[in-house]
Amino acid sequence: MAVSNAYHLKVLLPETKQSIWGIRVSNIRSSHLLLINGQVVGQQGQPSSHPEEVIAKNVPYLSFANVTGNQVDIVLQIANFDFAAGGGVFGTITFGPIQETLASKRSSEYFDTTAGSVLILFSLYFLLLYAYNRRFREFIYFSLSNLFAALYLVSGRERVALDWFDLSYDWATRIQFLSMLALAFTYSLFMKQIVLPKAKDTISRVLLAHISLSAITVLLLEAKQFTFLQSVYIFFCWMTAGFRWRSSDFHYRWRC
Repeated sequence: MAVSNAYHLKVLLPETKQSIWGIRVSNIRSSHLLLINGQVVGQQGQPSSHPEEVIAKNVPYLSFANVTGNQVDIVLQIANFDFAAGGGVFGTITFGPIQETLASKRSSEYFDTTAGSVLILFSLYFLLLYAYNRRFREFIYFSLSNLFAALYLVSGRERVALDWFDLSYDWATRIQFLSMLALAFTYSLFMKQIVLPKAKDTISRVLLAHISLSAITVLLLEAKQFTFLQSVYIFFCWMTAGFRWRSSDFHYRWRC
C-alpha cells in the first residue's frame, strides 16, 4: 500500500531544567523524516511524494533534541512505496528524558541479542548431537529451527543484525521473510520426525510445498512485490506449524 503522509504533534513539557530530550523510533515503513522544532533529529531513507525519489530504510534508532521552553513541535514525514502490505507507523515513538529513552532502547537491544545468542547456542548444541549420532534426524531439524528463530529475531524488532551487516532494505526484508518461512518449515519437519517419522502425510507435504514455493517468490521478487503476499506467507506458516502440532497431539491422545 503506497503511503505519503505528514503528521504534526504539539507536546507540552512539564516545568524542568532539562533541555536535552530523547526520542526513540521503533518501526516506520518504509522511510521517514523526523523534525523537532524545525530541526531534523532523525531520518531513515529518503521520503518523498514521488515514488521514484523514495529511498527505503527502516532501522530503529534513538536520537536527541535540544529543546528550549516547554513546548515541542514534532513533525513526521512518511513515505512508503516499498512494503506493499502497508506503510506508516507500526511501532511506538517514545519521547522523554534521555536516561529513560536510552535505558529502554538498550534493554530492548540486550534482550534481542541475548535471546538470539541463546537460540544460536541451542542450534549449535543440537547440531553437534546430530553429528555425533546421525540416526536422530530430529536433532538437525531442531537445530535449524533454533537457527532460523534467532535469525528472525535479530532481523526484526530492534534489527540488531543490521548493526553487524550493511544490508539494503530489500535484503533486510527478504531475510526476515525467509527466516520466518524456514522456521515454519523446519519446525514442521522436527515435529513429524519425533511423532510420525515414517508416516506419509499428504496434507503436510502440500503445506510444506507451499512454504517452499513462498520462499522461492521471496528470493526472486523485489520487496515491493513479495511483501504484497505477506498475509499469504503468514497463513501458510501458521497452517503448517499448527497442523503438525495438532497432528502430534492427536497421535499422542490416540496412543494413550
